[in-house]
Amino acid sequence: MPMEDNWMEWIAEIEGLKDTLWEGAELQLSLKYFEDYNAMPPAITFTTIPFHPNVDPESGRPCVDFLDNLSKWNTNFTMTSILLTIQ
Repeated sequence: MPMEDNWMEWIAEIEGLKDTLWEGAELQLSLKYFEDYNAMPPAITFTTIPFHPNVDPESGRPCVDFLDNLSKWNTNFTMTSILLTIQ
């Protein structure tokens, strides 16, 4: 859902996957879209940083190739596909 009246900043929740250490956890993320979105990905961070090898423990930024490398970004990615990849 968008934060307040700013449609460029969203809060999302993903559920920890079954049969993992995060099963049942509700993990909150902040998504910040830029004016030139969909040409570049949103900035995404966990607001509550989980202990996970693919999450930077200081910034909360998930390590996902298409978020870190613009050449791997695809304009067909949706908010749903991004969140499912992070999940």
